[in-house]
Parts: sequence; structure tokens; C-alpha cells
Amino acid sequence: MKNIVQYMMLWIVLCTTACTHTPSRCVQLPSNTGQYCLQPSSVVAPFAVQQTVEINYRDVHEVMITDLDVSQHGLQMIAFTPFGQKLMQVNDNNVNIVAENPLGARLDPAMLVALLQLALWPSDAVKQGLSPSLTLMEAATERAVLSGNQVILHMQYANRLVPYQQLSIDMPRMQFSLNISTLVDSTDAIAQ
Repeated sequence: MKNIVQYMMLWIVLCTTACTHTPSRCVQLPSNTGQYCLQPSSVVAPFAVQQTVEINYRDVHEVMITDLDVSQHGLQMIAFTPFGQKLMQVNDNNVNIVAENPLGARLDPAMLVALLQLALWPSDAVKQGLSPSLTLMEAATERAVLSGNQVILHMQYANRLVPYQQLSIDMPRMQFSLNISTLVDSTDAIAQ
């Protein structure tokens, strides 16, 4: 539990040093040279997944379980410790983002939603949300956001089907990475 609290504190540092929360639904990316404006959830087919998320920040390594539910009306993410204690909940209804954090940490929930969108939303929607100073590069199983020639955000996928079975998100400049594995995919139940 102490390690989870340490992770949350590191996340706060990450967001307070690299993110600027703006009321326009745009967040400053770690490059400080551009921002990403959140796009509506209607650009993605609805899905629901339960995932393990391994967080690496410098020499800290933590694991949490997340439930992510994306619909035409927005997204909801709930994060738990591996023992089931709720860490946080983020709701985005495509207009407002509300975060509930039982540990009391102050984080910018828009940055968390931005990371999810940058990894999961179609490339056309992501490009619409990026500042002109940022570029999205995409290959078969990779995606990167660049500022000039500098990689700000790198994503690697095991396959190209949303939701991804395996996904890694890396912010090399910040020494921050997420390794995400799907445990349960409820997408078929949503489609029916």
C-alpha cells in the first residue's frame, strides 16, 4: 500500500511538472511545446476491458488493475490495487471530467484521459487534437507523438484491434512507462 501511495505521489509530480490543466479540454504534453485537446468518445466503437497496468517511473515499479468502459457518451476508468482497494475513478462525459481519488492525491484527470485517447483513439481523431507543433507517426503496431525529432510519447501494440490485448506507453523524457495487458474484454457483451 505504501508503494501505491508513492506511485500516486510520483504521478502528482509528473502532472504538476508536465501538465497544465486548461478548461478548454486541452492538456499540455510533457514536451512543453504542444498540447492535446480531448476528442469525443464517439470516434471509437464502444468497449469495456479490465486490464493490469504496470507503472514504471524512474526506479519505482507498481501494478494496478483498471476497469475501462468507453461508450458514445464518454469514458469511465476505475483503478484498484491488486488487492481490490479503489485508488481512483475518472469519468469523462465528453464535456466535463470528474475524478474521485480516495487517496486524496491531486492529479490532472485530463492528462490521464489524454494518454488513453492518444493510445486508443483513431489516428485521424488524435491528429485533430494535437497542436500544430506536434506530429503523430504511425506504423503497423506502433504510434509516436513527436515534437520536431524528439519522441514525446511512444506506444507499441501487440495487435491493431481495439481494445488492445497488450499495449505499452513510454514517455522517454520523463522516464515514465505503462505496460498494459487485457485481463477481461467485455466488448462482445456491449455490442450485443
